[in-house]
Amino acid sequence: MQTKGQLALQGAAESDSRLWGASLPAWFTAGAAMAVGLLGYGLSLVLFVRALRNLGTARSGAYFSTAPFIGAAITILLLGEPTPAPFWVAASLMGIGVWLQSDRASRA
Repeated sequence: MQTKGQLALQGAAESDSRLWGASLPAWFTAGAAMAVGLLGYGLSLVLFVRALRNLGTARSGAYFSTAPFIGAAITILLLGEPTPAPFWVAASLMGIGVWLQSDRASRA
């Protein structure tokens, strides 16, 4: 006998598949997606909070703001994605900002 939650989930999956032609992913796929979320989002927040305690708000924010550029750089290296000029301008400005922030803080 199924629980109410299982029946509701099954009903949602069946109505979703009828509407959109999709179904729920396999358990391994769902687990892998959850693991990526745990490591990618959860771990980054834990490290960010630790950085707030040790480095301070401004420096932590400056370092944390470079994450999209680091992700894009990995994509460029691994997948050979093309990079438009505005990306390099933005990445350079972000790098200069982080360098200025860390340099000023190290002198204080």
